Amino acid sequence: MKEIAKIVLINGKNEFLFQLRDEDPNIIFPGQWALIGGGIEKDENPLKGLLREIEEEIPDCKVFDVKYLESFFYNPAKTKNFLFKGNINEEIEYINKKLTEGQKVGYFEFNELGNIKLNYVERDFIYKNKDLIMN
Repeated sequence: MKEIAKIVLINGKNEFLFQLRDEDPNIIFPGQWALIGGGIEKDENPLKGLLREIEEEIPDCKVFDVKYLESFFYNPAKTKNFLFKGNINEEIEYINKKLTEGQKVGYFEFNELGNIKLNYVERDFIYKNKDLIMN
């Protein structure tokens, strides 16, 4: 079973940071907006894997107040997902210059999430846990 760590990043305006995934048909949710994160390696715990993924995907971007939220099993992909929340106050242009995976990143307000092509697993998690995430 594969393990994945993802983070819900929120800026000082209470906007969510999402990454627009590549259009590669060999990845899960191609061309859709998603959280930052990825696979946990054998020698890593979920937090260590998440911090490595952040540094790989958006290097030199300051993420702070990282807190564990919950884990769940996603059967279609046969993955155990560990979800965290954290804060980021970098400008979108700066993050996009640093981005190493995906097409681009963007900030979105909570009420915009239904209007973007956000993958349904992460969208449903955010809707279900809005109070926990936003506080």
